[in-house]
Amino acid sequence: MSHFCYLELERLNAHGHHFNLIESILTDVRDTELFDRAYFIGNADADTEARARLARLPFAGVSTTIPRVHYPNEQINIVAVAEALRRAILELPTDDLLLFSSMPSPYVLLAIALALRTVPSERKIRCLVRFAMTDEEWTWYESRLSAIINYISVTETLRDRFIFTMESVRLQEYYLERTGYLFPIQFGPISRTLVLTTRDKWAGYDIDRASFDIAFLGEAREEKGFQHLPTFVELLAAALPTARFHLQCNASSVNDTPPIVAARERLTAMNLGDGPARGRIVLYRSPLPHTLYQAVLRKAHCVLLPYLKERYACRGSGVAFEGIQADAMIVVTGDTDLEVTFNLCPGTIAFDVTRPDLPSAIPDLVAALRREAARKHARPHDDLGRCDHLLFQRIFRDLTTLAGMPRDIHPLSGSRSADARRDRELADLRGCAAETGEDRHFDRVFALTKRRFDAPM
Repeated sequence: MSHFCYLELERLNAHGHHFNLIESILTDVRDTELFDRAYFIGNADADTEARARLARLPFAGVSTTIPRVHYPNEQINIVAVAEALRRAILELPTDDLLLFSSMPSPYVLLAIALALRTVPSERKIRCLVRFAMTDEEWTWYESRLSAIINYISVTETLRDRFIFTMESVRLQEYYLERTGYLFPIQFGPISRTLVLTTRDKWAGYDIDRASFDIAFLGEAREEKGFQHLPTFVELLAAALPTARFHLQCNASSVNDTPPIVAARERLTAMNLGDGPARGRIVLYRSPLPHTLYQAVLRKAHCVLLPYLKERYACRGSGVAFEGIQADAMIVVTGDTDLEVTFNLCPGTIAFDVTRPDLPSAIPDLVAALRREAARKHARPHDDLGRCDHLLFQRIFRDLTTLAGMPRDIHPLSGSRSADARRDRELADLRGCAAETGEDRHFDRVFALTKRRFDAPM
């Protein structure tokens, strides 16, 4: 029997898009029937709402006894996490198991590697890891993701257990430079329900007569440009009378900064006031459960992603891909990884909400929205008609979740580019991988994967 298990070893909360990802993956694993059973392994440090939503998810078993990975006393903590994770994995009643970890921190990836290093070879346990951030995004951790990937690649008991994928084009290039491996880009998950229930969205649609629904989804954060939405929404509402705005505005205590609070209050006032946006804004003040989140996507004609250029220069977005699956236009900040990754998809519009000439630029944006709405309306409205670019061809050719990765793919195929400094590091890691003493092994792994500020990769 083939089983699937989602790993989440960071602190779990229900505020961000990441929790929607968990719900979507576990739901789609069930719906596609690719696996006989699904599990969830997480840490005991989860907020009340996250625990309640986890309890409603369709998996067969759950373990939340794993200590949370954190960075004080890193070495002691990672050893404890790895050992608890190893026990939890071996307790699952299967020898054919695909683990999945999305956006792991360096310490989470290291803990998974240490846990799997001593799993008996006869257990067919593999781990699919999807990266969404660079080494620099984890500045509060000493270890580097790229160095841990290199350690896994030279460790015989690990290299056949891991499959690495990247979320975006620039991220793929980033890790190619640092590891020498060209890892595949993998969007996901692909929601069968979302794709098939939105295929008639544009049939008979007229942007001047019907509501044009615009969504902002995911946690309200400064890095996602939420603080710029009030001015943008007010201008767009005045220029496009049929526009209606569906804005998720909840934020965790860490991300609920004064600019976010001020933007939320202003949007509330705009909806109640006498301006052009009056009565046209729906604010979602709590994390959206999976069903409501997908309902908003199905309704949306456009998804806003006004993410800051400096934060998303080399970083993907799950929300962008979900918007494309829902047959919506996506408005992304220009010169970001989102534009580079999705610019071949019709309906991807580059627009910067922070530009100084924003009022004078709004008419051009409205014109672009009208053109795309007309193109979608004129297109055939059957499944094949939606295959109007390579990304949708891929969706309809392989309508599965990311858990459907072929089992015979070797995780670390490809050739390495020449780099003398990386070769020296790999030589050190090979020597470490050959050691059997667990205490000394961990000390050296941790030391060799630490960030080298004097010679950054």
